[in-house]
Amino acid sequence: MLQSELGRGVIVPMVTPVSKDGELDFEAIERIIETLVAAGTAPFIMGTTGESASIPEKARSVFVRAMVDFVAGRVKTYAGISSPCFQTSVDAAKSYFDLGVDAVVAHPPNYFPLEGAQILRYYEKLADQITGPLLLYNNPIVTHFSIPITIIDQLSHHERIIGIKDSEKDSERLNLSLQLWSERSDFHHLLGWGAKMAYGLQKGSAGLVPSSGNLVPKMHAEMVEAAQSGDTNKLEQLQKRTNDILQIYLKNRSVSQSLPALKLMMNALNLCEPYVLPPLEMLNDDENNQVLKKMQKLNIWD
Repeated sequence: MLQSELGRGVIVPMVTPVSKDGELDFEAIERIIETLVAAGTAPFIMGTTGESASIPEKARSVFVRAMVDFVAGRVKTYAGISSPCFQTSVDAAKSYFDLGVDAVVAHPPNYFPLEGAQILRYYEKLADQITGPLLLYNNPIVTHFSIPITIIDQLSHHERIIGIKDSEKDSERLNLSLQLWSERSDFHHLLGWGAKMAYGLQKGSAGLVPSSGNLVPKMHAEMVEAAQSGDTNKLEQLQKRTNDILQIYLKNRSVSQSLPALKLMMNALNLCEPYVLPPLEMLNDDENNQVLKKMQKLNIWD
């Protein structure tokens, strides 16, 4: 397992468990983290899957402290610092490192559309002003623009930038990324594209950042192990099984619709309550029933 090394292995973009009134659910946070740690995977809180933009400012450091305390040094910990405000990201990084987080994660500011040179200067300035490791995050679904490969490659040589979590669904981009960075020991490519996990691992991705890791973290850890051992058949079988799981909450849904479906599935597994933070809304009863029926039919958790 690669969890002893920062920026490698399976890093699960963890949901943010909340109560019906929107308060952090600490029992559920601990329950999910214990499941992730038992599988040999690491938690990444306050990313897209974690509804980061909707978490109240006062709750963020509280969440980080809880994660670090529950993990207790058994795996690496990651926390998102993405904000349209540069100073807010810098201050968040300082706070989270002081609380014991191993690395912070940031996509570019998503209010103004940025060009390549602006993205480069933003990340250079951010990395210069924080005190610990930074993982870049490319997710055009939320930022509405992509970080160019050439810019990432320039940033890859900064002493504090340890890698890129890339969720962009582009095969040409993926292949070029792996050509550039699969052999690097100081900069890691982490794949956030669920349908290409097996392919990415076979071609040199350092690890996975799968939303479905909230449901089946051990399955994703087994994917990494299968890739390391060269067990192609097992790797492809696991890819098919995780694809089936992904389809339950992703197919024909936007991000804002898929996250409530994911939390509903986690609720069915007794991991957390199904509640989401505004502006997201829970699915209606008919949609809920469809998700649960598909989950039951798949029978993959027995």
